[in-house]
Amino acid sequence: MSFSLSVSWAVLAPALHPCIHCARCGTRRPFAPSGRARVNANGSRLDAWLIYRCSVCGATWNLPLFERRPLSQVDPAYLADLTGNAPALMDSLARDRAALCRHTDRIEPAMAPQLRRRVLSRTPADTPALHIGLHAVEAVPLRPDRLLAAELGITRSRLRVWADSGRLTATRPGRNPLCRPLRGAIDIVIDLTGQPDADCILSRAACDGCGRTETGP
Repeated sequence: MSFSLSVSWAVLAPALHPCIHCARCGTRRPFAPSGRARVNANGSRLDAWLIYRCSVCGATWNLPLFERRPLSQVDPAYLADLTGNAPALMDSLARDRAALCRHTDRIEPAMAPQLRRRVLSRTPADTPALHIGLHAVEAVPLRPDRLLAAELGITRSRLRVWADSGRLTATRPGRNPLCRPLRGAIDIVIDLTGQPDADCILSRAACDGCGRTETGP
């Protein structure tokens, strides 16, 4: 039995890597965000840090988020996301250039944007189909066709053939909607009927091991 898959792909600008003196390496190294935070309680006051790791040796460095803040002044929802390492909050904090500049004069971006996937629905269907709700959380110099080809494991020429034949449709104004840098949102629908690798494409759309995947209702 085939299935129809609907996913959300959120494209995030490259993470910022602060260059900090690494005590273990004995020199300055770029540190990458670990996706985790640390919160300590001292009576009724809280301290919080965002955890980074040295890109060479893995040593940790903690970026202060706040210190000795009264618990009554911390939003409960924010605190829950912080202690739970909510991906959206961790990504947002890791892109706070102003906070990083207070601790280093050198910041390097990661090489490529990051992709956060979320499976919206997966339902049995007579014909396999893929619906991707693609949106850029921040402006990124990335063409949708390049992203689709890399993440689905297919060629851009195959995408063009699908678009020309009507097998692939994209809701975006203008000509060649997949060939212009991604701005805002675009809905992409692909009819995979008769494609021998349909199941593989659908599996990669949900999670191919390269990006973070979240499954939701």
